[in-house]
Amino acid sequence: MQALIDRIEKIMAENTEDWNAMVSAMMEVFKEPAQQQMRLDPWRLMDVINRAYFKGGLTVSQFIPGYSEKMISAHKEQVDELLRRFTFTIRHYDRDQGNPKRPEHMLIYSALDARLHGIPDLPSVYDEWTVCGSVGFVFHVVAVIENETRRHYPLTQDYFVLKRPWYSEVELSSDEVTDCWIGPPFLYNLAALPSYDNRKTPQEAQEDLQKLRDRPAGSLLMRGNGSQISRWLAFLFFNDPENVSHTAQDVTLKQLTEYYLGIFNDAEKLKCGLAEIKTPRHVLVYEWKNNNDADQVKKDDGGCTDIFDLGPTPEL
Repeated sequence: MQALIDRIEKIMAENTEDWNAMVSAMMEVFKEPAQQQMRLDPWRLMDVINRAYFKGGLTVSQFIPGYSEKMISAHKEQVDELLRRFTFTIRHYDRDQGNPKRPEHMLIYSALDARLHGIPDLPSVYDEWTVCGSVGFVFHVVAVIENETRRHYPLTQDYFVLKRPWYSEVELSSDEVTDCWIGPPFLYNLAALPSYDNRKTPQEAQEDLQKLRDRPAGSLLMRGNGSQISRWLAFLFFNDPENVSHTAQDVTLKQLTEYYLGIFNDAEKLKCGLAEIKTPRHVLVYEWKNNNDADQVKKDDGGCTDIFDLGPTPEL
């Protein structure tokens, strides 16, 4: 693998001023038959890109702990009951106001897989191809549904996400959601640090990553399958001392939503909270759902949307 890392490092060094050229050159390497197994494993891909960028042993995956059922043992009964009452889903929002037609594609690709399939215009940014190395993952927003009423809220107040007119959705605990990871947006995670710069040196980026160990966001990163991440999210609520008076039987949808928006917002001191899930490679779309709230979404003074001002959430 070191030979591959050296090649990617050389491409990065030769294209510091033109990231599109850098990505194109990286893709020529990733398309090689010898790299097939690496292409199929976004975690391995992330490690390769990280090791090339940081010129050493540091990788983003080192900062993402793996799920263990022992983690939630202190609140297992409450977790089980909460997941009987509520369901976590993942949503991928699509289109914008200038293109409100229902999307025709029924597969959502990662940035890497999109380019492999000849779709070069999928939005991606410099840091996804360097410091984060996350181009093998598809990004989603977590949502929560109250099973009895079918009322639901997305766990974000990001105006630009919520203005999108369509979204696809799948239950987080579905067998389709395999080796994924959750956390506040990793790019924002870095941007929240004082030394952040979009073209920072590997040394500066490494210092930033090391600082993340001491930030609250470190406790909001978790790797596992969808069912495990659902259990971990439920555990977070009951493990918070501020929620000691709540039980799984009495907590409301709004209380849950406010809690998750709060922790994913406070972790980064962002203007708008966002619980973000990253799933491997591509996702099958069964249905594009109309985002009925899109026309009502308004920006507040901080550039966010108060989702509770949208009125009662519609039934699914």
